[in-house]
Amino acid sequence: MKDHLRLALVQMRSTNRHAGNIAVAEARAAEAADQGAEFLALPEAAGLLNRDVADARRQITTEA
Repeated sequence: MKDHLRLALVQMRSTNRHAGNIAVAEARAAEAADQGAEFLALPEAAGLLNRDVADARRQITTEA
């Protein structure tokens, strides 16, 4: 049985653009995996920080 877990912590500045935030998170996840990370922790709002609810909803849903 393994006695350790290699983890990675990502610090990032999320914006109000979902696609850009996801691209950054994916890039950091790939870097972490390349370095042997088995667990990745992202900030709780890594995907989107947007006070404009209508704009946020348009970015993350396919509903009209």
